[in-house]
Amino acid sequence: MRGVQKGAELIEIDSDTLAFAESEYRRYTAHMRVIEGILIDRMGYKPKRVDDKLLVSLQGKIQNG
Repeated sequence: MRGVQKGAELIEIDSDTLAFAESEYRRYTAHMRVIEGILIDRMGYKPKRVDDKLLVSLQGKIQNG
């Protein structure tokens, strides 16, 4: 978000585009926090990254356990 705000200072970005970027950032950040909360509830911790390696590992634990 800071990149968008700084970019708006360096080049001319219309206010509609800036408002859209800010609203999308807020929306995706809210989704991220919900997912983090679910992971903390289910796993007991928040992984540093949620990527294919983590998902394959979790799938293996589910199938074996």
